Amino acid sequence: MIAAKIVPLGNSLGVRLPKTFLESMGINAKDAAIAIELVEDAIIIRKQENAQPRQSFEQLMEAYYGKPFEQIDAYIESAEVDWGDKVGDEVW
Repeated sequence: MIAAKIVPLGNSLGVRLPKTFLESMGINAKDAAIAIELVEDAIIIRKQENAQPRQSFEQLMEAYYGKPFEQIDAYIESAEVDWGDKVGDEVW
């Protein structure tokens, strides 16, 4: 048994798992998908067999826009945007 600390991780808490544990389970950072289960006073971590591999930024954009990445227009309009009249104590 190896002792581990619980550490802050954003708005959650996290536990670092030893690399040797993950290697013995066949889990690496690229396809890191696990199933977590709470049973009484124990947390059970299992490799998730049917996990989908992570998508690249290009793949996500292609899925969102429905066309090849090279055809996605990355132009960002730099014109000023009118957000309407102030509502609270904003300083304009």
